[in-house]
Amino acid sequence: MADIIAKNKRTTTKRSLTHFKNYFEALKAQDDLEINIIELETRLENALKFLDDFNTAQSEIESEDGDYDTNINTVHEKERLDFEKAYYNLTSEVKKFIFDKSAASADADRSSAHTNNSNNSNRSGTLCLSSFDSISHAIFVIYRRIDQN
Repeated sequence: MADIIAKNKRTTTKRSLTHFKNYFEALKAQDDLEINIIELETRLENALKFLDDFNTAQSEIESEDGDYDTNINTVHEKERLDFEKAYYNLTSEVKKFIFDKSAASADADRSSAHTNNSNNSNRSGTLCLSSFDSISHAIFVIYRRIDQN
C-alpha cells in the first residue's frame, strides 16, 4: 500500500513538472511578458521543490522494492536520471529566460532614460534617477535569485 502511495506522489510530481513546462512553453510565445514574468518567477519558486518531492517519493518506492538490488540499475536509476534531466533542463531554461527578459527590460529602461535625459538637456540637465534605481534593483534581484539557487 505504501508503494502505491509513493508511486502516486512520484506521478503527481512528474505531472507538476510537465504542467510547469507547458505553461512556460505557452508563455514564451506571448508578446507582452512583463506581468507574466512575475508569475513565471513565482511558479519557478514552487517548481524548485519538485526535485525534493520526487526524490522523497522515489526513495519510498525503492525502500518498498523487494528486488531493489536487481532494479536499482535498471528501473530506479532510470527514473531518477530521467526526472533530473527534465528538471534541470527546464529550471535552467526558465532562469535564463527570466534573466534575458529582465536584462532586455533593463536595457530598454536605460535607453528610455538616456532619451529622456537627451530631450531634457536643454531644459534643466537633470538625470532621470528613477529609471536608474529600477534598473539597479532589477539587476540586484536577478543576481540574488541566482545566488540563492
